[in-house]
Amino acid sequence: MRCAQEAVTNAVRHAQASNLWLQVTLDEGGVRLVAYDDGRARPTAAAPGSGLLGMRERIEFLGGRLAVRMGDDVGFTVDAWLPSSKPQAA
Repeated sequence: MRCAQEAVTNAVRHAQASNLWLQVTLDEGGVRLVAYDDGRARPTAAAPGSGLLGMRERIEFLGGRLAVRMGDDVGFTVDAWLPSSKPQAA
């Protein structure tokens, strides 16, 4: 939920996107959220700000993975994956 919220904020506030697409799927024993927009991604937007850094920290704490990308064909993409179950404590 928070990843989708951050993707919406980034698309509106930073990329000035007209469209944002969110896709949620079951994938590899977990749940994947892919959010991409048609905004004007800037190199500074790809640097982890407090929103992206916080998102990465929360996802990794739960045993997940996060990737962010910029491209010519799509403004900015967030690809977040969380396992279906909590990781076991060591």
